[in-house]
Amino acid sequence: MGKKCIKILLIEDNPGDVRLIQEMLKEAGAAQFELEHADRLSSGLERLNMREFDVILLDLGLPESYGLSTLVNILPWAQKLPIVVLTGSIGDETIGIEAVQNGAQDYLTKGQLDGKTLIRSVRYAIERKRIEEEQRKQRDHLEYLNGKLITLNKELESFSYSVSHDLSAPLNRIIGFCDILLSDYADKLDQQGKNYLHRVITASQHMVKLIRNMLDLARATRSEMHNETVNLSALVKLLAKDLMERQPERKVEFVIAEGLTARGDPGLGCYG
Repeated sequence: MGKKCIKILLIEDNPGDVRLIQEMLKEAGAAQFELEHADRLSSGLERLNMREFDVILLDLGLPESYGLSTLVNILPWAQKLPIVVLTGSIGDETIGIEAVQNGAQDYLTKGQLDGKTLIRSVRYAIERKRIEEEQRKQRDHLEYLNGKLITLNKELESFSYSVSHDLSAPLNRIIGFCDILLSDYADKLDQQGKNYLHRVITASQHMVKLIRNMLDLARATRSEMHNETVNLSALVKLLAKDLMERQPERKVEFVIAEGLTARGDPGLGCYG
């Protein structure tokens, strides 16, 4: 299968330069390139509206437009087309570089132009534009996904707040009623009954804290993580004490080493 014919729009007012570029393309293989010429920017824009091209060769020194303004004027009409600008002499390389910085894919200096350089620049410009378009599409897609992610995070945070409130409210009522029993009916409770109420309060408070920590974890991507030294020995002692209070009939001996620590967020720990 042969290579695709590259359709080139040459916007150049100098007949000698037009003839030179035609000969260079012919030497490279007439079947590979199809050249259409416009001698003014206005006629070039008309041709862009009439048919499709693969690349534009743009002279920056046209009768009705000169310098970077030529590139600026054509860019809105050729947003998806690669553009190679043609500068008049070696001393114009600075404007060629500026043109690339402002949207062109490459620049060529007429005084140093040859067939090999021209073909390379045309193919390079097409490939570079293709890559730029792929990157633009990827950026747009990432921005779209990021927007959806932000929306989902907001919905999750709203849901977390709702769940936190719905779960915390009855637990706080349980704690409140237990406090009332301990304060107003203490004389009617034996020590074991009071211990049970204290355990209910402790467990409910712990559950409230777990709910709050779950909410913080759901917002972890937005909230600041507090990296601190966590006393693992003290944490395990609390766990052991809780287990012994829940099941006093079980005789278990815990051997807990002192001074064990780790780095983490104590607020996200079970007993942090």
